[in-house]
Amino acid sequence: MRYRNRYFLPVVQAQGSANYARPLYDYSTSLVGLVPFLYGLQRVGVRPRYPAVLTLDLDHPVEARTTTPPLGLTETNLWEGYRETLWYLYKFCHATGLAVQMGIRTGYRYFPGMQSGHWNLLHNTAIPASVRERAWWMHQLLLRGQAEGVFLCTSHDHKTPPGSFNMANQTDWIRHTGGEFGAPRSVPVEHGKVILHEVAPEWIKQQQPHYAFTCNDLIYLDFSPRMSGAGQAINPIRHNSHWFAKMWVEFQMEEMRALGFSDCYGGEKCRYINPAHNALGGIHFARAYYEAGVRAHRCTSVIAEDRSFSRIHTYRADPRFWECEGIALIPSYPIDPVFSGAYSYGLFDPRTRDNGTGSPISQCVVSHWALELTPGEISMLYISNPQAALQKAYRRYVGSITDVWLSLALRHLGLTYIHPRAYIALDPRAPTAPALANGWYGAYRQFESQDGVMNHFNQVVEQLENMARLARTLRHFVRFGSIADVREWRERVETSLR
Repeated sequence: MRYRNRYFLPVVQAQGSANYARPLYDYSTSLVGLVPFLYGLQRVGVRPRYPAVLTLDLDHPVEARTTTPPLGLTETNLWEGYRETLWYLYKFCHATGLAVQMGIRTGYRYFPGMQSGHWNLLHNTAIPASVRERAWWMHQLLLRGQAEGVFLCTSHDHKTPPGSFNMANQTDWIRHTGGEFGAPRSVPVEHGKVILHEVAPEWIKQQQPHYAFTCNDLIYLDFSPRMSGAGQAINPIRHNSHWFAKMWVEFQMEEMRALGFSDCYGGEKCRYINPAHNALGGIHFARAYYEAGVRAHRCTSVIAEDRSFSRIHTYRADPRFWECEGIALIPSYPIDPVFSGAYSYGLFDPRTRDNGTGSPISQCVVSHWALELTPGEISMLYISNPQAALQKAYRRYVGSITDVWLSLALRHLGLTYIHPRAYIALDPRAPTAPALANGWYGAYRQFESQDGVMNHFNQVVEQLENMARLARTLRHFVRFGSIADVREWRERVETSLR
């Protein structure tokens, strides 16, 4: 690639190409790969003023999806894998400068039946002691990582309906205690008659009761709103109000502090929120976040096409720099091996039924990431040479998620995120053992190819080890960092475009 005097960015796009066709998403990627392109620029002496920042979110790092994990894993295997991977991640961050934004699964402190919530995994005695012991160990490592700046812990609320903050009533809401909006205080929970302060006649302003709030830098008066009363349960409750937004953000802040964290947004330097389903919730929630101290919010990578964001943003010509009520909207994309909320069954599963139900196997990487360039390419090779088929799947998958991560950093100025299900196909005998023992040119570790047993593949390890080598190779163009570094990088890029 000898572009001594002329440089260009590839603009030809491939929609849903074989390596990137993903269920429920439509991700366009450069037809020309970023890795060879950047390497070519580096070889001919091109040096950017600032390198792009690579960072990562891990949603609900302490999580229990089931007491009966798939394909022969025990609950102990599952939690040991979680714990070993978190410890690996902690050491990797210290070695490379990466900081991982940890989405703590909040919202369940007052709902003990929801055993997948972070609080309940620590405190609910109905959960086995062995699980709670490992959950506490991981929780202490998260607190330690937060103090050391490698794990930036934010609230990731799953209790409020996903997508969410809709017009429908929620019928099981229990608020926190204490604070400005907690029990036993009686506070507004739903708007009454609202009028803009600057146009309201004096005789209206004198009517009681009324409550003032700010939206879009304008002051409104809310007359006779519905009140909460003194209790914790408020049913039904709607999400589309300034009052619920304020209560909900305070609810998250209170739970995170009860868990030992200083706030719900990862600390003063981070000031970031990565909510479930990337749901902002509307302008009232953005305002409530801003007043609580948040300055950045994770959203979808196709922000311009997402009506929940495009209708409420502060307009800029480039959607990468949209914001709402002072909250920067950070593009993101998930790179889990599966996306339907289920476990990963590893790189490839040749079976035709799922646990005897007769349902087709689709919870493997080859299926979900459409890694076969021609029909049956990997599945037919698996019959004659399972190791060759699994190695091909491995190379294509790691290459795909690497390119997606680079693209999010360089094109979208954003980040990627994963869930614990990304590494549940790990080897319980060696949870963080890499597939390649000595880097890119090392020999493959034997993948498990026995029917009914996962292929023993820990995506977090493979993804980070590969990107670490790549960051060293492309050291002038990319570096590891945190969401605070991403925000600084975005500001530099936006300033240079003016």
